[in-house]
Amino acid sequence: MTLKSIRKIFLLLTFATIALSMTGCGCFGPPEEVEPLPVFYRDADSDGYGDPANSMEAETQPKGYVVDNTDCDDTNPYIHPGAKDICDDGIDQDCDGMYKKNCAGEAKKPPLRTFYRDADGDGYGNPRESKRLEMMPRGYVVDKTDCNDTDSSIHPGAKEFCGDNIDQDCDELDEACPQINRGNNDRGGAEEPPPAPEKLDTVYFDYDKSLIRSDAEETLVDNASWLKREQNKDYKINIVGHCDERGTTEYNAALGERRAESSKKFLINLGIDAGRLETKSLGEEVPAKEGHDESAWKWNRRSEFEVIGK
Repeated sequence: MTLKSIRKIFLLLTFATIALSMTGCGCFGPPEEVEPLPVFYRDADSDGYGDPANSMEAETQPKGYVVDNTDCDDTNPYIHPGAKDICDDGIDQDCDGMYKKNCAGEAKKPPLRTFYRDADGDGYGNPRESKRLEMMPRGYVVDKTDCNDTDSSIHPGAKEFCGDNIDQDCDELDEACPQINRGNNDRGGAEEPPPAPEKLDTVYFDYDKSLIRSDAEETLVDNASWLKREQNKDYKINIVGHCDERGTTEYNAALGERRAESSKKFLINLGIDAGRLETKSLGEEVPAKEGHDESAWKWNRRSEFEVIGK
């Protein structure tokens, strides 16, 4: 065998060995495909719709991110696809690139209302920190009776601990501890709570309406605060709906019931137990003021709150 032949055989064996080793590691097979990570979009306002300009790839969905990417304002939870577009306010609530205008007969922009900061999450707002908005933002409530918005155990209706120099129930008093007369063991020093009023404050309604007005909200917040006080927690309330003289007896009876029910629902939303609230309607039967024009009617469209005992 010549030297040339030996070289040729050696080269063939070398190439064969390399080919076998590469085939064994799969190097001649197709490249392995890498699955792309799913994309999630920031949902800063927690409305379920993500910001298309703020995304990240991750194996699992991160907190505060969603798979949707159609939000047009990720700072406002009331603006997203499918939201109700309010007429003539210059805002595109439903993210369709347009806003409603010149829509006669449709609901107009809702009135501004006052909401109060509830930093400690106890359901009672700080009267010194408020916002005027159409809808209630997160972290705010309609109540404005908290005296310490950094401690959730301090609010109207909270249990008062005597002699600790802390006003837990926001009545501007630190309850005095009962004094013991060591001579005859009689308790003294604790004053009796004032008697309950016959009625709480009345709320009034617009003509033929049962919706709670903004001025009525303030009144209902005050009524709820009274009901939440420790010494008043056993009282029940009979909410009586009334109407002015216009309309049939049957219609006004039903309207009075709706007014009583809407007042009850508002108090429940403020934290009052539904079991403490009863409703009835007197229609136009018991006017607060006699008369046949708006000067009397405006006082007769009302809900009254009768304290009916413990």
